[in-house]
Amino acid sequence: MDIQNMLMCGGSALVGAGILKGPVETLNEFWYIHFGKNIHQEAEILKAKAEKNKQLFGENIITEVKNIPEENLKEPKTNIIGPAMEASKYYVEEPELRSMFAKLIASSMDKTKDAIIHSSYVEIIKQMSPLYANNLICIYNSHRNQAPICKYNLMFTNHTNLNLYTNIFLSNPSCSDQNSLSPSLSNLERLGLIKMDYSQWISNEEYYKDFYNTKEYFESERTLEDYKKTNLPNDLVADKIDTQKGIADLTPFGKNFVRTCM
Repeated sequence: MDIQNMLMCGGSALVGAGILKGPVETLNEFWYIHFGKNIHQEAEILKAKAEKNKQLFGENIITEVKNIPEENLKEPKTNIIGPAMEASKYYVEEPELRSMFAKLIASSMDKTKDAIIHSSYVEIIKQMSPLYANNLICIYNSHRNQAPICKYNLMFTNHTNLNLYTNIFLSNPSCSDQNSLSPSLSNLERLGLIKMDYSQWISNEEYYKDFYNTKEYFESERTLEDYKKTNLPNDLVADKIDTQKGIADLTPFGKNFVRTCM
C-alpha cells in the first residue's frame, strides 16, 4: 500500500480535497523508491545477511568448543545455553558480541569454567557494545588489570574545585573520543565489571604523562584562562588545572566475565 492510500484509509479529508496532492505525490515517489520496487530485493539481501551471520556464529561456537580439552567437555548448562541462544539472535551482526556469546556457550560446556560462569552474563552481553568490549579487554590486559584514568578539575584559590572532565581513558589505542570512552567506563562500572577509584593511583608517573597532552587537557587550560578574566563572587580566583589521578580496576566478577566470555 502506498502513502496516499494509507491516508485515505485513515479518513484524511485533506487528500480528498486535494490540499496535500502535490506533497503526497512527492512523498509517494520516495516511498516507492525506498520501499516499493526494491522491497523484495532488500528483503532477500537482509535474509542472506542474516544467514551469513548465523553461519559465522555457528563457526564461532564450533571453534570455541574445539578449544576445550576432551576431558573437560560436559553437557552444557541449560540456564546458560538457552538464554544465550535466544538473546544472540539479535546481536550476531556485531562480531565482538557474536564472539562473546559463542565463548559463553562454549564455556557452559567446559567443566573448568563451572566456578566462574554465571547466568547473568547473558544480560551483561546484551548491554555491551563493541567499544565496551574493547575497553574491558584493554583494562584486563593492563598491568595488574588496572588502567590509569584521570579527572581534570579547575581549582580555585579557596580550595574549591569545578570538575571539567572525568574518567579520561587513554588505554584503548583504537578510540580517542572521550565523549564515548568516559560513559563507556561508567556503564562498565554500572554492570559491576570494573571499579573506578580516585583515592589511589599507579605509583609510576609514566602511566599518567600522556594525560597532560590531550585535547581535553588543553581545553581545560583555556577554560582556566577564561575564568581568570571573569569577575567571580566572594573574591574567588581561578588558580590552576589539577589532574586528579585514578585507576580503572577489574572487579573479581569482571575478571570471571572476561575469562568466560572474552
